[in-house]
Amino acid sequence: MNRMQKLIFSCLLIVVVAATVIWATKPVHDAITVTKTSQINAVFGSPGKKVFEPVLPDREIKLPQDFRFHPEFQHEWWQFVAQVEDEAGQTYWLRVRFFRYASDDRVATGWQDPQIYIANVVLNSHLGMFTDQRIARGGIGQAGG
Repeated sequence: MNRMQKLIFSCLLIVVVAATVIWATKPVHDAITVTKTSQINAVFGSPGKKVFEPVLPDREIKLPQDFRFHPEFQHEWWQFVAQVEDEAGQTYWLRVRFFRYASDDRVATGWQDPQIYIANVVLNSHLGMFTDQRIARGGIGQAGG
């Protein structure tokens, strides 16, 4: 190794050691904080500290009372699946799904309503699969309230 290569190697080694020391002694309060937001906020809403109720496995479901919107949760998903048969005996599978997504936890009306609704339909038959999907915003008469 010639003298110039030794000098470059020494400088790089000093930079790596200094960066490691700075990283290792970084105060804990500079650590990234975790909030109760969804990554989907970056797509549909404004990122920030929005707080929704967590979905926990021990939550009891009461029917028919739970056939309603639950604005305390950020996401909801309803699904209906059926196997149907026509008069000729041909079998079809039908799946209808509705999603509700709140871009933030405000309760508002009109254009300020943070609710987004998505409907998805899939029909399978011997001819193939047919799908359709619609997206609408709540509060302005397109969907929901």
